[in-house]
Amino acid sequence: MYKYLLLVIFILFSACAKKQPPAGSAPIPRRIISLAPSNTEIIIALGFAGKLAAIDRYSADVDGVPQDIPQIDFIPEAETIIGLQPDIIISTEHNAGASSGDPFSTLRNIGINIIIIPHCTGLDDIYKSITDISAALGAEGRGAEIIADMKKQIDAVQEDAKSSVKKNVYIEISPSPFVYTAGGATYFNELIEIAGGKNIFASQHGIFTPNIESLLTIDPDVIITTVDYIEDPVNEIKTRNGFSALSAVRRNAVYQINAAAAMRPSQNIVHSLREIKQIIKEADI
Repeated sequence: MYKYLLLVIFILFSACAKKQPPAGSAPIPRRIISLAPSNTEIIIALGFAGKLAAIDRYSADVDGVPQDIPQIDFIPEAETIIGLQPDIIISTEHNAGASSGDPFSTLRNIGINIIIIPHCTGLDDIYKSITDISAALGAEGRGAEIIADMKKQIDAVQEDAKSSVKKNVYIEISPSPFVYTAGGATYFNELIEIAGGKNIFASQHGIFTPNIESLLTIDPDVIITTVDYIEDPVNEIKTRNGFSALSAVRRNAVYQINAAAAMRPSQNIVHSLREIKQIIKEADI
């Protein structure tokens, strides 16, 4: 269970750009290493799947990843990366912060371009990460197209959601015994609001362990889980101690959404938005 919790935290905090690329169009790299699945999804959407020299092991199931591509550790050894001869490494703040020192200092010293993508707090950060990764790869035009398409889809969902009855939503991104939910200042909170719901913990900040007594008192209309690494996450919630008192459990208003789309802050987050909108629209209260 602990290793899965680490995976959840890693995936969740693996997007949204920080380091500004230099002005002007960057030279197109020949060999790219991606160290987060959200970054990998963006790179592939930009049309650079064929230039991936290696990926982190959590990116192995990303659609479009070339077969037999090398997979490297979360904190890669410099010797391994040097042997892959990358022009650029697109990493995350989580990779950089997982070791006591700078895991990329040796690589920087030999001239490999390192782009660090920090933790994501909202949709604007996802747009910025796409913008900055596309600039680093010399594909600004395609990046702008991806963002424009995202915004068009999001606007359509928001317009459709206006006809739905607003419902109180509890979202869970990690199950018992390491329960985590998303409060305000998260893209999950934005998705719920755009989809026509109200996050019951919107007044809280970021990702946190909820107070179960508060959850039982608030009694949400809808419960959504992103968990996919236990056998039956919906049933785990329904049979959790005390949860039988929740009206969402009594009405079977507990739903699982696609974990990859929900936990990877890339252009694919719109898939989760549509799932959440449909759940809110159809759930009885």
